[in-house]
Amino acid sequence: MMDIHKEVITFFLIFFRILSIFFLVPLFASRQISIIFKGGFSLVFAYLIYDAPDIEWTVPTHSSPFVILFREFLLGFTITLVIRIMFAAVHMAGELVSLQSGFSYARFMDPYTMEQTSFFVRFNYFLAILVFFAIDGHYVLIEAIHKSFIVIPPGGFLFTKPLFDYVLTVSQVIFSTSLKIGAPIVVTLFFIEISLGIASRLIPYMNVFIEGIPIKILATLCIFSISLNFIVPVISNVFKTMESGIIHIIKVAG
Repeated sequence: MMDIHKEVITFFLIFFRILSIFFLVPLFASRQISIIFKGGFSLVFAYLIYDAPDIEWTVPTHSSPFVILFREFLLGFTITLVIRIMFAAVHMAGELVSLQSGFSYARFMDPYTMEQTSFFVRFNYFLAILVFFAIDGHYVLIEAIHKSFIVIPPGGFLFTKPLFDYVLTVSQVIFSTSLKIGAPIVVTLFFIEISLGIASRLIPYMNVFIEGIPIKILATLCIFSISLNFIVPVISNVFKTMESGIIHIIKVAG
């Protein structure tokens, strides 16, 4: 039976891993969520994990405390990286559509990230959050945290080459998914650009830049509303691969 000193160290390492995950996961990383709430939520969650009957706790003694804490932070960062990559794909799709349609000219200050952003970027972000909760992505994250402690004890994380290769492979989702999400609008705007170019040749005195922006904005809103039945399943399929991706990372790093 562990003494009080080892139990405190073990609980602190559990708390630090969970805290690093909730500080970095997109849903909790917002500045609108206070540090006190993140810390308190992580503390309660750490207590529930520590009291889990299917986990045997071992205290690492082969490394310094700073190395162990850094490994816990690195593990939390790696787990949340999969989720952040998926949200980054949705963000890139919004930026691509905004750049093509002209919405990028009308930017506003996002209170969540304190950065200049466009309408489509924020809309895609909130749409991704709704899909994330609709497919029970939060339960997947909680289960992944629990499995990480079963496979990887506190201080046992190692950033191996297979893990690095897998992270690079997952990063490719950003480009492929963003193109799938923005494809209907981007293709439509491409043909509109060609049509405007032909019109400028036929009517030289027409200002294509001034006349083209309202047309592209109207076409973007119409195509986007029609293609929601295609966009939502694409985002859902990406988030459904999150569980297998996180479990694979845990197994490779364990």
